[in-house]
Amino acid sequence: MEQLLKSRHCGAYELAYTGFLIICEQLWSSNCNELCNLPIKWIENGIKMVEENSLDKNKLCLTRRSGGLPFYLQSILTDEPVKQRGQQRTYVAKLMETLLNIIQNDPDTLQIDGEILENSRKIHAYNTVRSFYRNQRFANDVYPYIERGLHLSITGFTSSIWMIRNSATLLLSTIVQRIFGPSKTKDGEENLSKKNSMTSREFFNKYPSLFHLFYQQLQQTTSTRSSIESLSSSCLFAILLILRRLYPSPLDGIDCSLTLDKLLPFVIKCEESPLLRIREHSSKALLALIHRDQYSTIIHQQINQLMKQSKDKIRQNTLHGRLLQINAIFHSMKKNHLQFTFDSSFSLEEMLSSLQWCIYENNCSLTQYCYLEFLYNIHYQISSNELRNSINEYINNILKNGDKITIGSDDLTRILTRLIIHLENIQVQLKLFIFVEQTRTELCFIETLLLENNLSLFENNIRQWIIDLLLTMDLFNEQLYTKACELLLKMIDKTHNYERLTRRIVELIEKLRRPMSLAASFNLISELLPLCSSSKNNEQDLIELVYDRMNEFVDDESSDECACAILNLLSKAQSCLYDSLNAESKCQYWKLILKLSSFSSDIVRQTFIKTIPLIINDKRLSGVFGANCYLTQNVLFEYFTCDALLYPSSDLFVNLIVNLFNDLLNDIHSNDEDEEEINFDRRLWPSSEGYNNVFVSENESCDHYCACYGHHLLSSLEKILEKSSTININKTIDMIRDQCNRLIDIQIEAFNRFFIRQRSTVRLNLMIEFLRVTKSIQGIKLEQLPQQWISHH
Repeated sequence: MEQLLKSRHCGAYELAYTGFLIICEQLWSSNCNELCNLPIKWIENGIKMVEENSLDKNKLCLTRRSGGLPFYLQSILTDEPVKQRGQQRTYVAKLMETLLNIIQNDPDTLQIDGEILENSRKIHAYNTVRSFYRNQRFANDVYPYIERGLHLSITGFTSSIWMIRNSATLLLSTIVQRIFGPSKTKDGEENLSKKNSMTSREFFNKYPSLFHLFYQQLQQTTSTRSSIESLSSSCLFAILLILRRLYPSPLDGIDCSLTLDKLLPFVIKCEESPLLRIREHSSKALLALIHRDQYSTIIHQQINQLMKQSKDKIRQNTLHGRLLQINAIFHSMKKNHLQFTFDSSFSLEEMLSSLQWCIYENNCSLTQYCYLEFLYNIHYQISSNELRNSINEYINNILKNGDKITIGSDDLTRILTRLIIHLENIQVQLKLFIFVEQTRTELCFIETLLLENNLSLFENNIRQWIIDLLLTMDLFNEQLYTKACELLLKMIDKTHNYERLTRRIVELIEKLRRPMSLAASFNLISELLPLCSSSKNNEQDLIELVYDRMNEFVDDESSDECACAILNLLSKAQSCLYDSLNAESKCQYWKLILKLSSFSSDIVRQTFIKTIPLIINDKRLSGVFGANCYLTQNVLFEYFTCDALLYPSSDLFVNLIVNLFNDLLNDIHSNDEDEEEINFDRRLWPSSEGYNNVFVSENESCDHYCACYGHHLLSSLEKILEKSSTININKTIDMIRDQCNRLIDIQIEAFNRFFIRQRSTVRLNLMIEFLRVTKSIQGIKLEQLPQQWISHH
């Protein structure tokens, strides 16, 4: 208990929590009344500690989310028995009431010895109650307190004490996740899944007091400009964060006093907030309050408001917030395939004339971007030559001032690119490239192009721009390099010679660190290498460089993504990499193929199964049921052996097999060869990658796969040695014989001293098989081993 309450390191109190939880579980279930009452005594002391002693900073830690205090209370109450099924547990309910009362009634600050300090008891209460909302084992117990907890977390946003605001923020996040569930989308808050939402009617019926809280806070904070700019407006963020997770119900307003129309004008008013996030969230929360048949009406109202205000009377924050709300509605209409209905009084010409200042007399690139996106959305709904001409004029005006752009350059580049492509404005391509370089938004530009499907009119210029970028970049930005490779891969010109670019990519691979960048490089080379036309010597030099890069990453087994890209390269560039008249070329090619076939990763295996039929044209690899890793390996080694037997006098293939076999033994298990004495302390016995030569293997399927791969290698070696000699591998034979005898000693000792009978013997059997194939089995102590440990092939 002392470790839990006084420790400041999260690892210490988390480990103590695990042990204390087991103790409390046993005490709660004990038949001895004295023992059974201990957790009750401890939890009462814990509640008292929160109520009275939390100001003593020597006892409780304010930092680290109150340290081990939440863990201490959770560990005691986790296994508190339930008196009747479906009811709350007594002491959990008592603790939740106590904590929530402290949060609700305590002041934010206290005066101690003439000094005003934050109320640490209130902070501890926030942190502790959050841990109970977060713990799934208390889900049923905290359900009745969700509404109250959400209420207190929202009001906590208005506190003048940062630590309380921070704790309230964390509590809100936890309760929101408890209500709506964890995010189902990769980009989290940007595009919420329907599974993370509910109808506004359902939400406010569950938590009716929140409607009145939302109404009161929205009314209070948006009533005047000073109030919306004050600290109290920060609670708007919490309210809008919840509202944006709701969507309108068809039954809104029917037999219900909680009509969302009451909240609508206040949410629209949030467009004036000086806080960027509040303006953004208000645009998304607006969609929760209006039905689809109201979309066009709201857009007309907002456009009319913009047209009535001159550039001298409207603030940039208001302009930005209003355009965000209009664009959010347009985006929802596009997503739901809805048509914008034009009002009879609406005039496109008048709107363009009234709002042209948003481009020509506006120095804020952020609002310029929003206005261009607004025009893009209008253009998506209607076809107008006047609108098209106006947009093209705006584009030209902005492209001329690229050196003056500061904030919002990424957004501006994104919308300019989309507009130019959709309007097919090919005259400004070169100006756009200059603008992108001036604003240093190359990454945003390429990401936007990757999302576009129709680039045929711009393809030649974009391709050349990407090639120039790759030839000159110094890799300060690997993400930019990766995206550039991906984009170029989509627009390869089969008539172009890419030798210079291919050499540059091969050079840059040495500087790369991210697996995604390496994979993009190899995928690009797979398309470029067959298009390189040069002299035979230059071409051979380039191929050797490519082989060197591939071998580096295959030997390291650096990443699955990289291995799959190399398989793709070996398949698509086979005509360049595999010279049927050159033994060394064949040997290098087979080395990579065989090495990749030994990878234990399921991702690499699946890619291997799909790739090999493209390299080896054999009907067995494309049968009715398709190939599997074992069938693919059988066919693979059959073709490999045929190639190797064409060169019986060469040691290339013998050395290749021996090297691959040594790599396999090291992958299965690596013994400490420098250690003369065997240490029988179980904790110090060598083990790696899930394989262990003393204990049972942790991955039997991998053991079996490695055994099959090893036997294929040795089978090929045996056939080759029928026409060759073992003179050049005598050193390897001696080394494997010594390792084999040493491993037998370890296993016999383990069997005799510890009675270990279940064990992985893959490595031992492979070494014995190697010595048999090379006719060097003499001197091996096989008779000392149990016969069931030795496989007979």
